[in-house]
Amino acid sequence: MKKLKTMLILFAILASISMPIFSSGEKENSKEDMKITVWIPGDEEEYGFYFDALASFKEKMENEGKSFDYVIEQQPWGDYWTKLPLEVNNKRGPDLFLTHPAYDENIRGISKELSLSDAEKAKFAVTDLYLGPNGEPVYIPTTFVSKVMYVNRALAPNFNTANCKTWDGFVKELEKLLPNSGSADALAEGIIPFQYSYHMLYDLRYNAGKTFTDRNGNPTLDDTGFDFLKSLDDKGVTNYVARESAEDELNNATAAVVYGEPWMEFWASDKVKDVIEAFPVPGKHTTKALELSFGINKNISGAKYELLNEYVKFMLMDKDTITSIVKGSSGTPNLKGLVVDYKAGTAGAANVNTSNALLFLPSQPFEVIVKNLMADWEGLGSTKTREETVKNANYAASQIDLNVIKVQEDLYRDNL
Repeated sequence: MKKLKTMLILFAILASISMPIFSSGEKENSKEDMKITVWIPGDEEEYGFYFDALASFKEKMENEGKSFDYVIEQQPWGDYWTKLPLEVNNKRGPDLFLTHPAYDENIRGISKELSLSDAEKAKFAVTDLYLGPNGEPVYIPTTFVSKVMYVNRALAPNFNTANCKTWDGFVKELEKLLPNSGSADALAEGIIPFQYSYHMLYDLRYNAGKTFTDRNGNPTLDDTGFDFLKSLDDKGVTNYVARESAEDELNNATAAVVYGEPWMEFWASDKVKDVIEAFPVPGKHTTKALELSFGINKNISGAKYELLNEYVKFMLMDKDTITSIVKGSSGTPNLKGLVVDYKAGTAGAANVNTSNALLFLPSQPFEVIVKNLMADWEGLGSTKTREETVKNANYAASQIDLNVIKVQEDLYRDNL
C-alpha cells in the first residue's frame, strides 16, 4: 500500500512537470511574474500623460497590496505600426501597446478582446467600432478630436471669427486679408490669407450632404468640394499645391489663417505660439476623429491579462487620468459626463464648442487616396482631369476595406 501511494505521488509530480508552459499559444503568467513591457511610439515629452497613467495605476495597485513592475520601450512612430504586428504574431513584442484607430488594420488582429461589463461599456459614447471575433472591443479610444482653424493675431488682428459660422462668411473674412483688397487688414506680399490640408475635403463633402460610402460599403467618391477649393485658389486666398503645408505656413507666419490639427498648438514655433488663436471649423458639419488608447497583446492570458485589463479600464475611467489624456490631445472625452475645461482661444476650447461634429476616422490607406485625389487634379495645379482623378480614387478605394467608414457613416447618413 505504501509503495502504491509513493508511485501515485511520483506520477502526479511527473504529470505536473510535463504540463505545457504555454497553452494555445498564449503566455501564462503567475501573480509573482508581473513585469509588464509597454510600447509607446513617442517620448515622455510628447506622451507624458500616458507615462503618468501607468505610474498612477501602479501606485493604485500598490495601495491595494498588489505589486508589479513595468518598463516602457519607446518606438519610432514610422516603424511602430508595421513592427508591432510582426512582433506580436511571432509571440514576442510588448504586453501592452499604444493603439490608434487610423491603424486599425494593423492593430485589431493582434489585440486581445477587453473584458468590460455592459455597465462599464455604457459609460462611453463609443465602444463598438473596433471589435474582436467575439464581439467585444479590442480597444476603446480615449478622445474625440475635431480639426480646428487657427488665426495668427499678429497678422490678422481684426479677423472676425464670429463671422465664420458658415463657409461663405469665412471666405468673406479671408478676402479682407488679400494684399490688393484695399482693406486696412490687407496682408503684406508673400503672406497668404489661408492654407489647409486635404482633410478639409471631408468637411466639405459632409456639408454637401454626401458620404464616402453607400449602404453596401462601396466607395462614392466624386468631385464634391472641388469647385469650392478651386475658387479659393482663383480668389488668391490660398494656393494648395504651390505653398507649404498648413503646419509649416502656421509656424513660419506665412499664412494668416490655417485649417489644422489640435496638436499644432502644442508644437507651434516660438514665432507664433503666443499669437495664434483657435476657433471651430465653419459649416453645418465638420468631422471628429478618435484618438489613442491601449491594446493588450493577443498572446497574453491568466493573471497578467487580468492586470492589463484592469489597467485599461483605469486609464479609460479614472477621471484625473482621462482628463490629462484628453487635454493632451486638446479634445473631448469618450467617457460620458466628464467635463474638460479649456482656456478660451485654444484648440481644446474650439473642440468643446464644435457641436456639429460627425464621427469620421478613415484608415491610413483611405487617407492616402483622398490626399492623392486632391494632389492629382489639374484644377489645383496638377496634371489629371477631374474625371481621371475621381475614377482613379474610386478604383483605389474599392481595393481596400471600407467597413469602418461605412459603420461610422451609418450613424448619420440619413440626417446629413
